[in-house]
Amino acid sequence: MFGSLGAIFIYPAQSSLESKKTNPVARSNAPHIYLVEIANDKNQHYFNVHFETLANKRYTVQASNVLPAAATNWVDVLVVPPFPFANHYIYTEKYTNMALRYFRLKMQ
Repeated sequence: MFGSLGAIFIYPAQSSLESKKTNPVARSNAPHIYLVEIANDKNQHYFNVHFETLANKRYTVQASNVLPAAATNWVDVLVVPPFPFANHYIYTEKYTNMALRYFRLKMQ
């Protein structure tokens, strides 16, 4: 079983992308990235990818520089092991001069 998969696609020129301000996990068991933002710190730029988790589920944040992305184009950038409680996570990645960056969230 491959688990559930959620995805969000972002163009780096956007300053922030927010689909819902409420907790998406409370409404659905589907994995959901609910905020991707670009943060600045001392002339360094970072992507912050926000997501909520359910208890006892494993989550993987994956990234790709190409779409459509074949199965081999996605790289695991963060793996959250199952914990007995829900939580909020922020994955941070330094922004480079890539033309595009895509993120998706996988739940198992």
